[in-house]
Amino acid sequence: KLQKAQKTKPGGMFFSGVADGIKGVVQDPYSEVKKHGALGLAPGLMKGLVGLVMKPSVGLAYEVSNDTSNVRKLMKDDQPDEFHRLRPPRQFLGPCVTPAGESKYETSYENQRFYVGSGWRGKLHPTDRYQWSDASGMQYRPLKRIVPPQGWHWEGDWEVEISASTDPEGWTYAMDFFGRYHAERLAHHFVRRRKWKRRCVPTTQGTGVAAASSSSSSSSSSSA
Repeated sequence: KLQKAQKTKPGGMFFSGVADGIKGVVQDPYSEVKKHGALGLAPGLMKGLVGLVMKPSVGLAYEVSNDTSNVRKLMKDDQPDEFHRLRPPRQFLGPCVTPAGESKYETSYENQRFYVGSGWRGKLHPTDRYQWSDASGMQYRPLKRIVPPQGWHWEGDWEVEISASTDPEGWTYAMDFFGRYHAERLAHHFVRRRKWKRRCVPTTQGTGVAAASSSSSSSSSSSA
């Protein structure tokens, strides 16, 4: 009967559990008193109250489990037998690598700390980040060690990134390196950093010196 009610309308098992729980609050004390006399009243009440909580909970858990299974089955039935790619896969390469005709910037952050009597210095505390680092401060990135990947070349020199979020020299200030940075220095700011960037482009673009040299070499070989 309970299974039929559960199949015919939503929440059947839950409401059946509620009904059984209420019925048990009356029947369980009566049954215990009938068996053990007045001493069975307290155990019967306890048994009925426990059933009043547990029976609806079991019904609700069954309803949720059943609904989850139905959703999972519906999602499985809706899946097509074959999948067809709508666009070709993208190719992810190393740093600076972008589609032909485009470019990207390599970056590094210059970090300094303020010392009373000596001002801003690149000599940092042992627990600070590197003097030259990535944005997180965990990777050492001095400008002289940064090179473009194979097949790419620099276009231009290193330059400081200046914007509305920096001071006129590109610096931003904070109380500590892991704090929030500001364009204007306040009295409690004891560290600062600024972002350096350098543009790199693919050598195969044909706009650089390397491409021009290659063209000249090909012409010389043809004449010979």
